[in-house]
Amino acid sequence: MILGMRSDSRSCPNGWFRNGTKCYFFSEELKTWMDAKLACEDDGGILVEVESKCENDFLKMSASEQWHWLGGTDEQEENVWLWSPSQNLIIFTNWNLEEPEPNNLNGNENCLALSSAYEFAWYDGTCNTLLLFICEKVTWNNTYGINLVTIVNAITDITVNKSEKSSNGRIVIFL
Repeated sequence: MILGMRSDSRSCPNGWFRNGTKCYFFSEELKTWMDAKLACEDDGGILVEVESKCENDFLKMSASEQWHWLGGTDEQEENVWLWSPSQNLIIFTNWNLEEPEPNNLNGNENCLALSSAYEFAWYDGTCNTLLLFICEKVTWNNTYGINLVTIVNAITDITVNKSEKSSNGRIVIFL
């Protein structure tokens, strides 16, 4: 399989960390969920949409011992969790089952966070709480009009044995 990309698009901006086809930014600044969403967008990214266990495990290993906003919300309809940037239904989840979450405590918990208090499981929080946050951006361009990020995440979850970049700026993945 050959995936098209610009040869300069694989690197991440300063302060961002690469994992697979995405770059991630782990904030050191506390913001409300909406302010975190806007900060990510201002930097050319989105508040992170966790699409797989592999991606979630990377975030858990990389996050500091704090709580971090993720890009999910059920503000439009209670208990219907969507990724805010894409409006995609959240399929993969890692809810804290001890509490259990999501619990919409006091009727106003509508924003998704990663909680260090629960071994980095997910919980629904009050959107105006000040937390750290995680942004993401894709590291290469899709020239074929299909969702290659989802395809590559699925391949990554299966296991990619070898990947290399050819001289014409394309990535060749050998399965």
